[in-house]
Amino acid sequence: MTSSTPVIHIVEPGHSCFTEIFRKLAPELKIRPIPLQDIFSICKPEDLGNPEEIEVLVCFPVFLLGLAKAGIHLPNLRWLHTLAAGLDKLKRYLEVSKSDSRFVLTWAPHINAAAVAEYVIGQILCSRRHFIEFYDQQRAAVWNRRSSQTESLSGATVVVLGVGNIGLRVARLCKAFEMTVHGVTRSAVTSGQGSPHVNVYWTSEEMEMALAEADVIVSCLPSSQQTVSLLDNDRLQVCKEKKPVFINVGRGDLISEESVIKAIRSRWISKAVLDVFSVEPLPADSPLWKEPNVIITPHVAMDCNTHTKSQIVRHFLDNYKRFVNNEPLMDFLDVRSI
Repeated sequence: MTSSTPVIHIVEPGHSCFTEIFRKLAPELKIRPIPLQDIFSICKPEDLGNPEEIEVLVCFPVFLLGLAKAGIHLPNLRWLHTLAAGLDKLKRYLEVSKSDSRFVLTWAPHINAAAVAEYVIGQILCSRRHFIEFYDQQRAAVWNRRSSQTESLSGATVVVLGVGNIGLRVARLCKAFEMTVHGVTRSAVTSGQGSPHVNVYWTSEEMEMALAEADVIVSCLPSSQQTVSLLDNDRLQVCKEKKPVFINVGRGDLISEESVIKAIRSRWISKAVLDVFSVEPLPADSPLWKEPNVIITPHVAMDCNTHTKSQIVRHFLDNYKRFVNNEPLMDFLDVRSI
C-alpha cells in the first residue's frame, strides 16, 4: 500500500509540539501524531495504529529501535526523517529489525547543531564563572565573593572532539567569546580547507597533545568503532596540568563512568558535564549521580525552542514537496552507508 500524498506520522515525545507546528504551517496535509511519554518510552499498540499504514515517519531513531525489539515492523515505510543528530540508534535498528533498507532517509544536522552549541556555551559559562556555586551560596544566605575563583572565557582554549556540523557550531560560538579553538578530526585538515572558527587542527593520532592544551574539552563525537571507549584507560591523565572542564554532548560510550570518576578524583579534570550516557535513562544507582563535580542533564542538549522546531518542520515540508514529486531530497543519507 502506497499513496502519492501519504499521511505524515509524527512521533511526539512529551510535549514536543511538532504536530501543532505541522498543522499550523501545512493545514492541508494529513498528519497523524504518535504520542509518547518521552523519547525512551515504549509505544502503545493503540497509539501506533496499523504499522502497514506508515509510509512517512518523523521520529527519533530510538523509537524505531523500540519497535524492532518488540517485533513490530513497518513494511511500507518509504521515507524516514530522523530528528536525531547521531545515527548509532538507527544503525542498531537496522541490525535488530534486519530491515532491507528500502526507505529514504533524511535529517537536518545543521538545524540541530544550533541548540547543542547553545547548551555547550551555557555550560562553559556556568563552569568557568561558577554560577551554580554562587546559587548554592544564595540559598544558604552566604555572601562570599572569594569562595570561587572565576575565569573568563576570553583567552581560554577549548578542544572540540569531532568537528562536524555540531562541532563547527560549537567552535563558532566559542570564537564569539574570544576563545582559542582546537579541533580534533579523524583525518588531517590541510591549510585553507579548515573552518575560520578553528585556530588549530589535530588528527585523532595527535589527540593526547590536543587534550593537554585544553581549558575545556567538548566531545561532539558520534558512536562508532573508533570512538567507543576512546577516553578510557587513563586517557585524560594528560590533562592534569590544566585540569579542564569536560563536556560530553556526543555519545556516552566515549568514556566509562569509572573513567570519568577516576579523572575527577585524580584531579585530571576539574568537572564533567554529561548530557549523554551509555545507558539511558541513567540508572538511579549510577555513582555519577552523587559524584561531586559531575553535572548531569537528561540528554537535553538538542532540546530546542519553538523557533528551532519550526525550522525543522519547514525543512521537512520543503522535502515533502520534493518527495511527492519524485525529486531528490535535501540532506539525504544513504542507509547502506550507516
